[in-house]
Amino acid sequence: MRRIKIGSEGESLSVFWGDIHIHTGFSHCFWLWEREGGELDEMYEFARDKARLDFVSLTDHSGDITEDIWRQMQEKASEYNSPGRFVTFLGYEWSVSQRGPWRA
Repeated sequence: MRRIKIGSEGESLSVFWGDIHIHTGFSHCFWLWEREGGELDEMYEFARDKARLDFVSLTDHSGDITEDIWRQMQEKASEYNSPGRFVTFLGYEWSVSQRGPWRA
């Protein structure tokens, strides 16, 4: 994690960079832009090693997540989570209708 501190008069806060809304190849919308890849490992490694984010959450659409996909997402979030270096949050985008997604 990048160590950037801000503050004044003895108070100090840390600044962290992250993204909590990333779709993988499991989400139908990932393919709308003719992308390649989209594997969980690829997405986590890009966020950690290329984008140099401190935290990330892969949030595929709930309607695209099967029980097997959810298990894979749980396992990979746990595997890549490294407190103090790179933090993962398990999540998904809750989609309530055909008219559009709503995030929860």
